[in-house]
Amino acid sequence: MATQFRAIDLSDGGRPIYLFGAGAMGLAVAGYLGLCGRPATAFVDSRKDGEAAGLPILPLPRYLERRTPRDLLIVTSSFVDEIGRSLAAHGIDDYADASRFGGGLVSELRRHDHMTAQPILRLTR
Repeated sequence: MATQFRAIDLSDGGRPIYLFGAGAMGLAVAGYLGLCGRPATAFVDSRKDGEAAGLPILPLPRYLERRTPRDLLIVTSSFVDEIGRSLAAHGIDDYADASRFGGGLVSELRRHDHMTAQPILRLTR
């Protein structure tokens, strides 16, 4: 079962963080984590491959090959239910749901015409 993002412990600096969803919400959460001193390891995505914000984007099968029990997988997509079903089909139920938190970040960034996700993402590098 998913844990809400606000309830997870980010203090374990050695735990790899993977963000499922490389869209606007994933980019915003990646920026937030970078500002908190806990940059993400990579994105996981069902439809994208390559790189975003200096982080690799792993298709789900590639992530599953490298997954370890220490991974912190955070869903950063509004498709959290669909992603949750896909993860459950692979035996993964220990992920964090950041859809509400990330959606709030994206909304705040969009509210300010002078501010976009780009300045925040530059701070994570």
